[in-house]
Amino acid sequence: MDSTNQPNNERRYLCPIFNREISEWLCWEISNIGDDSLKLPPHEVPPCGWDEAYRICQGCPHYAEWE
Repeated sequence: MDSTNQPNNERRYLCPIFNREISEWLCWEISNIGDDSLKLPPHEVPPCGWDEAYRICQGCPHYAEWE
């Protein structure tokens, strides 16, 4: 599933990994699952790799919302 299949009223966050807004569901998936099991489309896979993405997520205020 990609962001085009998500509801229009879903919250979006400015993501430091992608340097653009992403949907709340993608933010949660990357920060809480964060591996190739997600089978994301290429434009939604973190360009920095999963380990680096997780490190970046830990410093993001949205990550703290799910802890």
